[in-house]
Amino acid sequence: MFGTILNARNLAPKARATKALEQCKAGLTKTKSIARLYTRDDDGSLLIFGLFTFVIVMLLAGIGLDVVRHETLRTQLQSTTDRAVLAAANVEGGSTEEDAKVIVRDYFAKAGLSEYLDDVQVTGGGFNGGRKVRAVVKATIPTYFMKFSGINTLELTGVGAAQQSIADLEIALVLDVSGSMSSNSRLRNLATAGKQFAETVFGNSQPGRIAVSVVPYSTQVNVGPTILSQVNLNDAHPNTADDSHCLNFSDADFYEADMELPNKSASGIPANPSAKYYAQTADTDPWYNYSSTPYIKTCLTKSYARVLPYSTSLESVKSKIESLEAEGSTSIEIGVKWGAALLAPASTSFTQALIATGEIDAENAIRPKEFSAKTLKVMVVMSDGENTDQDVIRAPYRSGESDIYINDSNGDIWFPQTQTTCWYTNSNSGWGWGWGKKKEVCETTNQYYKTRTGQTSSSPYGRPMLWQEVWANFTVSRHADLREDLGGDSSYTWENRTLDTINSNTKDTRLENICNAAKKDDDILIFTIAFEASYNGKAALKSCASSDAHYYNANGIDITDTFAAVASKITELRLVE
Repeated sequence: MFGTILNARNLAPKARATKALEQCKAGLTKTKSIARLYTRDDDGSLLIFGLFTFVIVMLLAGIGLDVVRHETLRTQLQSTTDRAVLAAANVEGGSTEEDAKVIVRDYFAKAGLSEYLDDVQVTGGGFNGGRKVRAVVKATIPTYFMKFSGINTLELTGVGAAQQSIADLEIALVLDVSGSMSSNSRLRNLATAGKQFAETVFGNSQPGRIAVSVVPYSTQVNVGPTILSQVNLNDAHPNTADDSHCLNFSDADFYEADMELPNKSASGIPANPSAKYYAQTADTDPWYNYSSTPYIKTCLTKSYARVLPYSTSLESVKSKIESLEAEGSTSIEIGVKWGAALLAPASTSFTQALIATGEIDAENAIRPKEFSAKTLKVMVVMSDGENTDQDVIRAPYRSGESDIYINDSNGDIWFPQTQTTCWYTNSNSGWGWGWGKKKEVCETTNQYYKTRTGQTSSSPYGRPMLWQEVWANFTVSRHADLREDLGGDSSYTWENRTLDTINSNTKDTRLENICNAAKKDDDILIFTIAFEASYNGKAALKSCASSDAHYYNANGIDITDTFAAVASKITELRLVE
């Protein structure tokens, strides 16, 4: 271009300038065309890069597809294996090993997976013999995309095993027998359900490998004199047949499943002399106002209300459940506390004492067993309501001598009485009514009032009653009324002086704590049943259960199906591999 411009010097000056300008414009146009050409070449480079990226993404997606195919088949095989071995191990005791194998093969055939079943092994006897069924599956899955990276197949191996064998089974049946259980045939329906439950768990267990404790509860739990003798007691009652065999627990007691026991020997010598002391429940009636003696005691002393501990007899358990009656208020937390204590390994002194008195068989000497995979410990808790306020006698009035006397020879009881006598006399300034002023004079004397006849005496007959004896003979209200009638403080003052109230919120907190303690480390499996219960009761029981799947809500005769479902779960097989 530049050579052409130089050659134009021979032209006239104006012509030369015009010619040079035209040549420059032409050169610039050609340069722009070349630049656009190079730009189009860059577009071709990005297309190649995109192609490589697309291939890589498709390959990764294909590998993911191969993995999904592998996982889908693995899930199908594992599910089928689990169901097959469970069903096969659940064959009745008379069936053969071949029958069990046929069941496994049939499950795989119906699922269209027979080609993957590699081996079936059956060991042990039937149901009570602890039959174990083991199935092995294998599969080789051809890959669609991984083969491009050198992986032509994916191998799959799975194992499923089930064993219907409970080496040892310990159950605590914690049953509500409060007054509301008398409504809507609840107690009768419970008896039917409970007896069928017992038949199932005993029928599916080897003799000597199961022990069932029945724990009836209402306001309190009566554990009987033998178990109570193994506990250090404050405020201990005289040893009579009608005494309270219940304990008052503190908040701290509900943080532990077991109890702190002295572990007394046969001679009564404690191995743990520093063990905690528990307060024996005052044998009193805080409800009825005018009964001269307690009508419904806080600690029910009737035989039906007493705990049946560590029974290995189906008939004994059924008889106990059939005998239950409804009475009192509701303390779910105390029922669970005792249920947990009877299952806790630390309670072996209970069984030793019960064997010594002949209340349970000697085969129970090893119970309660240690927490382990070889022993299944189960608590079944049933209630038709919710925790209610509980009145307890305050400490100063639970034990020791009272100011009330009893004549042991005839049973007469003498209450202290403050007698005030007033009269009028003439003052010194006058004579009689007509001339002087009348003056009131009062004299207070302390005497004793015989409750049976109303006779008074300046001194009592007999000995001071223990407070435990007072509450065994008088309701709280009757005692308070007598105090007021005999010149003491008001009955209201006396009731508040002698009674303390544990409210339902405190009891719910205690229930939550003892349930958590029992469930800790899966030591005790807890099933709960709300039987026509209130909203609060249902919430408390659901929280207590080992899981939501272990909580049941029942109404009417459905309670039988509910207990049957619990019994089935207890004897249900566990996957062991």
